[in-house]
Amino acid sequence: MATNSNSLPLLLDLNDETKEEQRAFQLQILLGTHPNVLEIGVEEGVKLLDRLKASMVHWVENNDDARQWINQIDSLKEQAVKPRTIVGVVGNTGAGKSSIINAILDCERLVPTNCMRSCTVRGNLSFHFPF
Repeated sequence: MATNSNSLPLLLDLNDETKEEQRAFQLQILLGTHPNVLEIGVEEGVKLLDRLKASMVHWVENNDDARQWINQIDSLKEQAVKPRTIVGVVGNTGAGKSSIINAILDCERLVPTNCMRSCTVRGNLSFHFPF
């Protein structure tokens, strides 16, 4: 593994044009502000809340404080739910709707495309959520 001038390990050996982007990415990772790091933190926090709640369940009947804590845990867990975003793509036949979806999702053949004729997709695409 290579290192840069600041002695940080480089994740990949990249050309000069992308090294600044790579340094910014590494800084986000080190500071814990990269979206992936934050999402992992939320997932771990939810697991911890589940363990806390499981350990307090038998106290709920006789203890108002335990009942209040469990309500607060449930409230925190509701805040950790990932929002669902629905996107519609419309346009003329052959305008490149499928191509732009494939490009945005970084999947070359997720939605069929054909440069010689139009391709119709009737259905829904769903990531991380059942449709």
